[in-house]
Amino acid sequence: MIKKIFLLGVLAFTCCFYSNAQELKKNVLRGGVGYFKNIDIPKPSHILWFEAGRKFSTGFNVNLRSSYAVTTETMGLNMEMFEGQDRLDIYFMIDLVFSRPIRITGGHFIEPGVGFKCAVHRYFDYDFDWYQESETTIAVAIDVRPQKIVEYGVMSLSLDYYYLFSNNFMLGLRFDSPVIPSFSFIGTTISPLMGVKF
Repeated sequence: MIKKIFLLGVLAFTCCFYSNAQELKKNVLRGGVGYFKNIDIPKPSHILWFEAGRKFSTGFNVNLRSSYAVTTETMGLNMEMFEGQDRLDIYFMIDLVFSRPIRITGGHFIEPGVGFKCAVHRYFDYDFDWYQESETTIAVAIDVRPQKIVEYGVMSLSLDYYYLFSNNFMLGLRFDSPVIPSFSFIGTTISPLMGVKF
């Protein structure tokens, strides 16, 4: 299902991207590597994201963003033999974001945005059972099951601050977070931002 949504988003964005092609510097590419914090996992991690956007005559941008993050979660007492070991959690997120650049002064801009996020969270769930293999040996059976959680339509807010140079290269900072923190597997992003308008 998420693949179909992604393909529909790419198709819609491509149509927007090529509309009014005679207008210059209406397109923007942005990306960055930054800090990713899951609400339920104490350890912070990193996120890699890339975004393509198109500015319309209304002054609003329509942006399509993909993000990839990996976090580590330390297993607790209930995991017995796995206690203290790290479990990898992998996140893949796609956002459709509507934003509007606001000039502060000179080349300084802020760009608030609101969007909708589709996310896939993959991890491995461990289970085990002790049993008596012989009179002198106790063995353990370990069951490793890959798990996947998918969420659609989670609303998110973002805020970019950047400086736009005369050559249309931009450098700044991004903050992004879900509006409803109860969607616990989706975290907050704080990241440097690099991009270009063309």
